[in-house]
Amino acid sequence: MVKDFPAGLYKLITAHKGYAFLILVFALLFILFAAQIKALFILTALAIPTTFITVYKRVIRMPPALELITFTSVLVAVVYGPIIGIIYAVIVTFTSEVASGYPDAMTLTYVPPRVIVVIASYLLADNMSIVTLGVWMALLFNAIQQPIFMILGGDGV
Repeated sequence: MVKDFPAGLYKLITAHKGYAFLILVFALLFILFAAQIKALFILTALAIPTTFITVYKRVIRMPPALELITFTSVLVAVVYGPIIGIIYAVIVTFTSEVASGYPDAMTLTYVPPRVIVVIASYLLADNMSIVTLGVWMALLFNAIQQPIFMILGGDGV
């Protein structure tokens, strides 16, 4: 019975060469890119709730927005670096505004402060805990964003 196993496996592989080749290719790609695949899953797991947490703005339009973009952008910048952090922040900023049903010209003003926050968080990551860094970066984002918002005609609340 043990001797039949290699012969049976060989027969199965030769009968399904296309599937065996695809399995081999996917296995090699997974081995080569396991870290990137894991990072993609983690970033997606962070981005989905971050995007949809602002959906309440479709019904209630109130200025103090409950958002996770700043905190998750800080986390992504610290773990994956500033370039991935900036890309993540820009994508999630726009998808969040679209999901909330209220993308407008002011959405573009959120990007420069988020880029500054991501770069600052990456540079300051070694000096403080992630929670403290997140709080300081949220304050920095609001310190930059609120004057822009008020100058351009927002309510600034």
